[in-house]
Amino acid sequence: MLLADQIEWMNAGGGLSFAAGRSAESAKIIYDWAETTSYTTPFVTDPAMRSNVVATINFEDGIDALEIAKVLRANG
Repeated sequence: MLLADQIEWMNAGGGLSFAAGRSAESAKIIYDWAETTSYTTPFVTDPAMRSNVVATINFEDGIDALEIAKVLRANG
């Protein structure tokens, strides 16, 4: 079901080049945010080694991971 939804989304947007471009743009947005926010850093420090599909962001120790998860879930 999830794969079918992904394929339908990709095809509706224009195919693989659309999906790859969208992933690259989303990755740029989140990594730029993580690099410029005072309490976050990208987990993978070398930009050439970062994924355009999965972004892992480190938060300062004082930030509550459960609260982050709660806010993310509340915002879809």
